Amino acid sequence: IESNERILCAQIKEKYKFYYSVFDRLFAEREIGIYKSFEIIDRGIAQNNNDLIVSGLRSLGQIVASSPFANIDSLRNLLESDHVIDI
Repeated sequence: IESNERILCAQIKEKYKFYYSVFDRLFAEREIGIYKSFEIIDRGIAQNNNDLIVSGLRSLGQIVASSPFANIDSLRNLLESDHVIDI
């Protein structure tokens, strides 16, 4: 029983690391996009350039309005697979 428990615990820890990596990367990409949008907005304000401001706001709006789970079926299949991938 102890052996099975250790194996199960090890499997759970590996799945946790995998899930953490997937979600960390998923949201990191959004964070970078949001940061870049604010850089563009700030540059537009500093240069008094309305085109840059509007471009940054549009980009920010698209990122915020889009769901990181838009491809939820693909994400679910990846998370439920038994394949361990390097993320």
